[in-house]
Amino acid sequence: MPKQHNYTRTEEEVAQLHHAMRNADSRMARRAQIVYQLHLGYSPREIAILQNVSVATVYNSFKRFATQGTSGLGDQNRCGRPRKATPDYATLLEATLEQDPQSLGYAFTVWTLPRLRTYLKEQTGIDLSVRSLHRLLTQLEYGYHRPKRDLGHQHDPVLRDLVHDALDEVKKERHRLSSSYSLWTKPPSG
Repeated sequence: MPKQHNYTRTEEEVAQLHHAMRNADSRMARRAQIVYQLHLGYSPREIAILQNVSVATVYNSFKRFATQGTSGLGDQNRCGRPRKATPDYATLLEATLEQDPQSLGYAFTVWTLPRLRTYLKEQTGIDLSVRSLHRLLTQLEYGYHRPKRDLGHQHDPVLRDLVHDALDEVKKERHRLSSSYSLWTKPPSG
């Protein structure tokens, strides 16, 4: 026969659970709700079905609350290497994107990922891969758009107006001289 647990909580603990259920962290609120449902008398299996979690998650949530209180209901540290890009790195990245590269002494006028990566590595000592830098830019809601080439400032305005007028005349001529044939229609019979 399985071991019977006493899931009943004190009034103070129930008040803590109610407060935790209103937490902005949805995972913490869900774990608090699981513990509270155990307190109300629901079985771990019923709660697992209601919350769409495993029975092990129900037991783990109860155990974390019983040993650590509401602080145990929050997310625990995850394994793996910590992120390289610090908040200061992200702040410098945004400030760099707002600057013209030429004002920083570079010959180019557009920031590309490799150029950004090199500049930020020089400034911070943090060497992110191009992929990680792209991911960070996406998180910061930046998008890359290829610049359009515009040499209009180098054109002679008088000559440009003459060319536009000549093109307009050619377009009008073409309509007068165009045939009624098309690639997708049949020629008139007869």
